[in-house]
Amino acid sequence: MIRTALLAAALGAPLLVPPPAVVVPPVPRPSPAPAQPAAQVVPGLGLPMPGFCGNSLPHEPVVVYEVTGGTLAGFLHVRFTAYSDGSASASSLSSFGGGESVADAAVSFPGPEAVAELLAELRAAGAFQLCDQDLIVSDLPLSTLTVLAPGSDARAHSSSYWSAEGPWAAPSALVNAFLQAHFPNLGHPGS
Repeated sequence: MIRTALLAAALGAPLLVPPPAVVVPPVPRPSPAPAQPAAQVVPGLGLPMPGFCGNSLPHEPVVVYEVTGGTLAGFLHVRFTAYSDGSASASSLSSFGGGESVADAAVSFPGPEAVAELLAELRAAGAFQLCDQDLIVSDLPLSTLTVLAPGSDARAHSSSYWSAEGPWAAPSALVNAFLQAHFPNLGHPGS
């Protein structure tokens, strides 16, 4: 820089010195809005999860059991549902020996304690972890047991099986014993 100034003075030229650097402060940018959590969706349905709402009517299913299918002797369909408030319903439709179809339905109130006990026994028996039975059979109806945690937005677990043996034996026996105790006049697999 000194050499440039001396040379410019000797030539009688004006001093060409670059102007000092101007530091421009950065323009403040507005802070980005906080990231909104991703909307939760109902698994398998893609629908938004409902917001929390009070449970003024605690009447949610906690156990759903179904036996349905044809056999060489005829057709059988049984459906049982136990609810968190202690109520239960069961229905059956059967047609055996070429006779007419027989339909029956009943409602019972075993009580919240009895239903909670059934759910606890099913949990202890492994019903919340059972997989579908990988078995090829004929002449047996398919049984499906679905257990749900109590509440309005509960998660469920279902397992289907052809034969109540191995890990399916205890849960099947528990549900059939409950059916026999609270629906003694209804035709069902355990009768």
